[in-house]
Amino acid sequence: MPLPTPRKNEDQKAFISRAMADETMRRDYPDEKQRAAVAYSQWRRSRRKRLEKVLLDTQEKVKALVSELREVTECHWIEKDEPMLPSDGQFVATCELCKIEDADDHTFVWGPVLIPETVDKQGDIISAEEIEEAAHGFLEDSGRPGLLHRVMLGSRDATIVESGLLWAPYKVSKDQTLPVGTWVLGMNVYNEKVRKLIIDGKLKGYSIGGQGVGIEE
Repeated sequence: MPLPTPRKNEDQKAFISRAMADETMRRDYPDEKQRAAVAYSQWRRSRRKRLEKVLLDTQEKVKALVSELREVTECHWIEKDEPMLPSDGQFVATCELCKIEDADDHTFVWGPVLIPETVDKQGDIISAEEIEEAAHGFLEDSGRPGLLHRVMLGSRDATIVESGLLWAPYKVSKDQTLPVGTWVLGMNVYNEKVRKLIIDGKLKGYSIGGQGVGIEE
């Protein structure tokens, strides 16, 4: 019998519980710690395959949107035509915006960039210590926002006005509370085309990509 794989819309907790009780898993991996390691590995592998499919399916849409952004004022165009697929050592984390306020001459957006101890799309977890290092490194290296990992914006297009780490839990809504160690970012967006993408709901959150070393738990 093959090893169990996540079902459609099955969350991590439900899958791990089902995999730990699976007859084949119990027979092939009688040691509970080893069985748990295999279960988590199956979860990560499945999540990675799903993400690769999503990225491939949306690649043409991304290319079309990015082509429009060639005209963004003061932008630096980065030529990347290859699919943005995750691979060993690479990760992409995305968090939805919590606040969008449109003024006469700019749109203010605010929300989390990285949330500690939260499973991302690759099935990985980033610690609060690593998030702090990433937040500090971003400001030291450039502090410049971009779009879709393809376009770097200039200061007249968008400016980062807030960047920090939460020292206490912050309740965003009745259903969402950001934990201690979350990296949050606030931006004023001045470019009219980018503002429209935000207000129309086409740009919904912050996304960060990087390199890392994965450790099995």
